[in-house]
Amino acid sequence: TTAEDIEERDPEDAAGELEDMAPEDAADILGEMDPGIVADIFEEIIPEAGADIIEEMLPGEAADIIEEVVTEAAADIIEEVTDDKAADILEEVTIDKAAAIMEQLSTDKLEDTIPEMTEESLNERLPGLSVDKLYNIDPEVLFDSLPNAPTEQLLSEATDPIIVYTTPSGARYLAVQTWAGEWVVVMGTPKPIDKLLIKTASALTNVETILEVLDEQPSEITAELPAGHTVYAYIDIGFENASPEDIELGHMTFYVEKDWLEQNSIHKWSVVLSRYDPRLNQWIALPTKRVKEDDSYVYYTVTITRFSTFAISGSQTLEPREITVTNLTINPTEAETGEPVTITANVTNLSSTDETFVATLWINNTVEDGKDVLLSRKETKEVSFTVTKNTAGTYEVRFDRLFGSFTVTPAVAPPVTPAAFTTSNLAITPAEVDIGDTVSISAFITNTGDLSGSYEVTLKIDNVVVATKEITLGGGASQTVTFTTAKDVAGTYTVNINGLSDTFTVKTPAVPVLPKPINWLLWGIIIGACVIIGAVVIWQVIRRRRAYY
Repeated sequence: TTAEDIEERDPEDAAGELEDMAPEDAADILGEMDPGIVADIFEEIIPEAGADIIEEMLPGEAADIIEEVVTEAAADIIEEVTDDKAADILEEVTIDKAAAIMEQLSTDKLEDTIPEMTEESLNERLPGLSVDKLYNIDPEVLFDSLPNAPTEQLLSEATDPIIVYTTPSGARYLAVQTWAGEWVVVMGTPKPIDKLLIKTASALTNVETILEVLDEQPSEITAELPAGHTVYAYIDIGFENASPEDIELGHMTFYVEKDWLEQNSIHKWSVVLSRYDPRLNQWIALPTKRVKEDDSYVYYTVTITRFSTFAISGSQTLEPREITVTNLTINPTEAETGEPVTITANVTNLSSTDETFVATLWINNTVEDGKDVLLSRKETKEVSFTVTKNTAGTYEVRFDRLFGSFTVTPAVAPPVTPAAFTTSNLAITPAEVDIGDTVSISAFITNTGDLSGSYEVTLKIDNVVVATKEITLGGGASQTVTFTTAKDVAGTYTVNINGLSDTFTVKTPAVPVLPKPINWLLWGIIIGACVIIGAVVIWQVIRRRRAYY
């Protein structure tokens, strides 16, 4: 059989004849034929037989044929060839064709083939996969083969953080109520915003979100975005009735037009939301993730640690990663509900300039927390997050490219103890009284158990029960119980209330000292003498005056 014989046959007949040949013979014949005709035959051939023939061809020859084969048939054949052969062919065909074939391959085949491909070819082809297909690939395979790709572009996230409240559409949004530590939607428009959520540190009311989309960079911002970046839009976001300290975290979904990406040759993984930091006078790239596409737009999500002016931009190539995260630790790995878990890792700046890294903590594919980490050149810092979960279960942790987990079990309730009572603080007032005076005697009773119970409080005086009171106390409750008594016999009395003892004294009143009776006779004589003497003195004065005149 010659190439001319095969070309003259119907593709289905030709496929049947090639299946009966030795693969190397079939490869030799097909190598002499037009790739378009061979493609028609390969669309009819059994995938296993087609794969055997492809194995005997040079990568360039095989790629020319696969390029012409419809995607589904091409994927069936590539699925059956060896991994290194599949990698060679996928790197030889056009980028779009390779992405289309890879979309049809099984996840197992992709995970075996990707390590055989170069980082450059993967950076060109993998963004063409749907996010669902890409995110099904083992992240470790992607991390090993794509050391410089943006981490968040390689990993999925939950469709949305859990939302507790949604506001109406508009450019000014009013969140009537927020809840501490819970996500609330505060914005849904305008273009290019699809959704904006915030998580607040405490409950707030009437939080108003004000958003403005700008065509140009604000004049007061002098910092430049990284070289090679084309800006899609500038966005300014502010809040009323909420301070920066009130907002723990933000989560935005935005979209860009596919036409803009194509016209500017923008790499899908390079699209990033950057925040302007006025303190540092620089743009800080935020962790941005492609999450879906439709016919017109590509959608991205991003974690926001602070709000300011933002820029959506992209470039034709990917910049190398200059931040590494190592030494993930989780303590404890088993906790009870409500018990804090600390998650720590080391973040290193490999570049020769100061950098701000936005560290994000992901739990069960949902962003949990984030913080800005300012790093000097070549500096390493330990970064920690603390989380508390009130629902039992296993929680998957991701910090950049590092993975771990912790388990939360229901808190063990302490055993319930029955009612038990203690008596303290015996007080006698006053400690010394006269016969017949009242004495107040009190004690402090506490129920140290968990359950409610009744207790009899007994007052004994000189070991004789004189009064009792029954009280009922809930678990942990206390009450002061007071008795009064009076004694008509002097002496020292011993008091006992449920085991606590003290004394009080009753004394006989002292006999009063009566005043001596007045000697009225003596006082009469004294007064009379005084009157007589006074009269004599007056008479002498008058007589002398008369003699003078």
